[in-house]
Amino acid sequence: MKNLFVLMLALGSFSSCTMATDYSAWSDGEILVYNETAGPWDKIQCSSEKKIGSNIRKRDCATVRQLKARSEVSASSINNINYGTTDFFR
Repeated sequence: MKNLFVLMLALGSFSSCTMATDYSAWSDGEILVYNETAGPWDKIQCSSEKKIGSNIRKRDCATVRQLKARSEVSASSINNINYGTTDFFR
């Protein structure tokens, strides 16, 4: 009975996990078609950058909403490191 409970708990926790869509695997055509029908915050934007220590460019795609969230987290982290507060970038 205990094993059954542990198994059900484990399966329940795995089923509640959500998988984020990897927009970087989408082709340019797929992104263009998606962006035609998407709202302004759900449009996909891609960038291609070289990581430090590598000459290989990596394509990174995300929605405008995800990019805004990343920007806010980065700004908050910088503010906490520099000033110990989150009141600098607003």
